[in-house]
Amino acid sequence: MYIKSKGNIIISTILTFSIVMLLGSFSFIVMKNNNEMSYLYSNDGDIYSLLEDEEKSLLSFNKQLNKMKKEEIFIENFNIKDDISELQYEVEKDKFYLLTGDNICRELKYMFNESKVFLIPVYKNIDINS
Repeated sequence: MYIKSKGNIIISTILTFSIVMLLGSFSFIVMKNNNEMSYLYSNDGDIYSLLEDEEKSLLSFNKQLNKMKKEEIFIENFNIKDDISELQYEVEKDKFYLLTGDNICRELKYMFNESKVFLIPVYKNIDINS
């Protein structure tokens, strides 16, 4: 680079730093995607792979939530227990958690369609013991 005055030094330094920051943020995005994909490959499953007990309890919790009013659900933290598992809602995090008897916790996303609530499992299982 040919530098004429001090103004060019500052401008070229700022441009260099911005390029380095862009490359760093891009590499972070790529690494994050690689970690998520490696998790899926190592567990030999797809995003929505559920155990049979999890699927049954998730369907029953969906039915129970749809019987409740929308305003009643999201007011405070609550737990709904089943024979096999438990559904928890945390207001602060605005998330549902499905706890199974195997000490595994699965985060659930939710969405509304008309007046119904749909619980959608994500692929990350949280081990309660660790």
